[in-house]
Amino acid sequence: MKNIRFVSESEILGLSGKRINHMVGRITGNACMASTLTLDKGGYSIYLTSEKASGKLVIGHQETEKEPSEFERLYKIHNGEANNPPEGYVEIYSTDLAGKSCKDEVIYTLTLDAAKNIGLSVYTSSRQGTVSVDFIGKNSSYYGMVHPELNRICDQMEVSLSPGEYQLKLTCENADGQLYVFMKQ
Repeated sequence: MKNIRFVSESEILGLSGKRINHMVGRITGNACMASTLTLDKGGYSIYLTSEKASGKLVIGHQETEKEPSEFERLYKIHNGEANNPPEGYVEIYSTDLAGKSCKDEVIYTLTLDAAKNIGLSVYTSSRQGTVSVDFIGKNSSYYGMVHPELNRICDQMEVSLSPGEYQLKLTCENADGQLYVFMKQ
């Protein structure tokens, strides 16, 4: 088991801190993990903690510069202005999370007669409690699209869907802030 810790000098957009931990383990064969982070200017460090074991560990990175206007939009979301959809996306759900308590509450249903590509963006300004949005379908499911501590921004997730019914479900307890869900069809 390898523990990889990423520490940034600047904020990591969508996260509550400046560090992220990944555990990479394997039983047999190869193992991998990937993470996409949006960072402000500054340096970062990667630390490895593990017991001594044979084998290779490869850590790579790719930096992609964002358009200044796109970074500013994401930075606003990171700082609590969650009603900032990307161009071409429309709001399909929003709510104030304070005082809301629910488990797997259906907040949106999408029925497709033919295969279709869609885009989803889910943002929360919550910094406490439990907030989780899941996208559930017969052939495709995505769990925990947002979380107050782990990832408050799920931006422009594009999925190819088969015909059928899909639901967005909200689980919320002791949370604060707002939740916004946007879709591009």
